[in-house]
Amino acid sequence: AKAFIINTKGEEVVIGHLRENDYFGEMAILFDIQRSCSIRTLTDCQFLTLKKSKFDKYLEVHPSVYKILCK
Repeated sequence: AKAFIINTKGEEVVIGHLRENDYFGEMAILFDIQRSCSIRTLTDCQFLTLKKSKFDKYLEVHPSVYKILCK
């Protein structure tokens, strides 16, 4: 998958690539902000989605995960 933004000229700019077992969207869910880029898959993929309320409960039980994600 590729991570991209649309620049001020309306052009797609690739800012990174995701591989198997990578994750994305963590900053938006952690800090309740708009996502910083979009993702487009290049092959068939499976995704796991989390509701913010469940993710917040998980972080309460596993606070070390918060520190890892914020690095």
